Amino acid sequence: MANVKISDLTGAASASGTQEFEVNDSGTSKKVTGSQLATFIEGEVSSSPTLTGQVSLDNGTNTAPSLTNTGDTNTGLYFPSDDTVGLAAGGGLKLSANASGVDITGSLSVDGGTIKLDGNYPVGSFNVALGDQALDSVTSGTNNTALGGEALTSLTTGVRNTAVGHRSLYVNQGGERNTAVGQAAMFDNTSGNYNTAVGQSALENNTTANN
Repeated sequence: MANVKISDLTGAASASGTQEFEVNDSGTSKKVTGSQLATFIEGEVSSSPTLTGQVSLDNGTNTAPSLTNTGDTNTGLYFPSDDTVGLAAGGGLKLSANASGVDITGSLSVDGGTIKLDGNYPVGSFNVALGDQALDSVTSGTNNTALGGEALTSLTTGVRNTAVGHRSLYVNQGGERNTAVGQAAMFDNTSGNYNTAVGQSALENNTTANN
């Protein structure tokens, strides 16, 4: 075939696997089919490609997420609306994150970690804190539960304490296995152990006494 500019060729109505294309193989012109090209491109894309810049995807749905894996196409990430990303599992929305926060549908399990809602996040394991500055100072304490603003806020190393109520076990730092239920219950306890106080300001002035 005489030399012809690509721009002078008649355009095909569509590409197909049987069409042939010319390639340069070490200086020699050879032909490949559309199917061969498709196989090559698929292999290149599926073998850990490196992408730079933004990757734009369709919105997707909870039953057909935009980003999913082979063989489990109803699980993955999609975009329910503007400024929102959703995590779908088994065709249902399980987690939605937007400018206002994160919404979770279903159960939330924490195995060996720490749950903290509002305020700073403590270290240690198996601690649960709900309330502003609850368990705010913990360093190595474990298995503590603080429900209420500033509950167990001074605790650092104590273990297995339960404080329910605003400022309950407020001063406690290293005391262990105390239960305080009520506003300011066991407020001044610093290192007393194995105490139980129920009611507003119950055992408020106890500092180091046990049992």
